[in-house]
Amino acid sequence: MKKDTPNKGLGNPAAIAVASAVAPSVKVATEKTTTFFVNNAKNMFLIGAVGFSGYKGYQYYKNWKVKKYLIANGHRSYVRAALIMYRSIHKGWEIPLGWFSFGISNDGTDEETLNYLAKQITNIKDVSIAYNKIFNSSLHLDVQNDLNSTELLKFYNLLEEKAEQKIIDNIDYENLPRYVVGENIWSNHPNGAIVLNKDGSLRDKTEKGKKIGVVLEVIEDPSKINLVYRVDVNWSIDFLYGNGYVNAKQVINQNNTI
Repeated sequence: MKKDTPNKGLGNPAAIAVASAVAPSVKVATEKTTTFFVNNAKNMFLIGAVGFSGYKGYQYYKNWKVKKYLIANGHRSYVRAALIMYRSIHKGWEIPLGWFSFGISNDGTDEETLNYLAKQITNIKDVSIAYNKIFNSSLHLDVQNDLNSTELLKFYNLLEEKAEQKIIDNIDYENLPRYVVGENIWSNHPNGAIVLNKDGSLRDKTEKGKKIGVVLEVIEDPSKINLVYRVDVNWSIDFLYGNGYVNAKQVINQNNTI
């Protein structure tokens, strides 16, 4: 005959006593929580509604500022460059400008367009400021996050070359390098020094750092705008092709002085 097992499960007087003691406290806690949410539901809803309205209002205000900025400055080259750069970096995303928004296909960063712009931009600072105002983001950080080290180096080298070109092109007449007849000159232009024929047609484009030739004549501009060197072009049969003519802004002498 099987004996009954005393004091097992809820048949245990101690377990019954504990359950009886805990149950009222759980019930009270549940009732308090329910009462709190019922009594404060309206306030919680109002707080949430105010927070959401504030967020949407702030987003609307930001978009309004961007649209106003674009309407006033959209014709400027640095603003257009900022828009195109964003599109090149964030391919596969939509430019978030409300009714200015437009979608973009997803096929990665467009390095070719970025590098083309780098060769055209004359002031990267203006482009960076416009980029930040429109997209609330850093152009330089976005570029660094999307390009590998080789692509990034090429991009910044192109920017530096353009800045250098601007400095060279803006040298005024009084500060132009004046080399003497018989002196050798080299190309000093980041995009290559342009060597022309006497009739003004293109003869050569000499890479920066390459020797152009020997100065035969210094031709002063009567209007004091420019200075030209007539040159015995290096590695050229000048008695057949004639001498070359090069802008003084684009050359440097052997000692790299201007």
